[in-house]
Order: sequence, then structure tokens, then C-alpha cells
Amino acid sequence: MEQNMMELFEQGNNCCQIITQMLAEECGFDAEAAKEQLGKTMCDTCGGTCSSLRGGTWCIYTYCEQNGLEREHGRELVDQLYDQFHARHGGILCKEIAKDDIHVCGSYVASVIDLTRALIAADKAAV
Repeated sequence: MEQNMMELFEQGNNCCQIITQMLAEECGFDAEAAKEQLGKTMCDTCGGTCSSLRGGTWCIYTYCEQNGLEREHGRELVDQLYDQFHARHGGILCKEIAKDDIHVCGSYVASVIDLTRALIAADKAAV
């Protein structure tokens, strides 16, 4: 996973785009379409909420939509994602956790991928 992630960074993808590309298949959406949409809208705002979390949020809501699940169910999963990320990293804001060190972003991307995968897998198993 880390090699693919670093290759995606080197190709100019932002954190949010990498999350969606890595989770596209299991969430049920087209990775390239997501990359295009997210490159223009939600990302590129270091200093705000960690862009990786926004990518995970998008994946969760898309997963719910693709599987006919209520938006409120998605909100519950997103709340869990944010709570688990905060517990693991001590914050959710880029400026709190990265401390102006862009090199740590890869660890947050990997963390959100792992957390999102686990939440979706648990959700699928519960159905």
C-alpha cells in the first residue's frame, strides 16, 4: 500500500485524491471520476481539516449511496472515522497534527485508508 501511495503523491495527487483512488473498488465508485471531482472541490486546503479525512468521508458517503444506505448511517460512520482518527493522532486539523511537516501526510493517508476500510468492512459484515 505504501508504495502505491507514494507513487500517487509523486504523480501530483493530493491526500484526498489518494484516499479515493485507494478505496474506489471496495466503496463502489470510479477512481478517476472521483479524482477529477475531488481535485477541483474539497482538497488543497492544508490548515483545515486533514484532507485525508475529507477523502475518507467522501468514500463513506459514496459507499452508503451505492449500497442504498441512509445518509444518517453514513454520518454515524463518518463520526466514528473522525473519533478514531482523533484518538490515534491527537487531532483532526492539519496544522495540529502535521505541524508544518508535509512529509508526515503519508502516515495520515495510510491511517484514514485503514480506518475507512475497517469501518466499511464491519458495516458490510453487519448487514
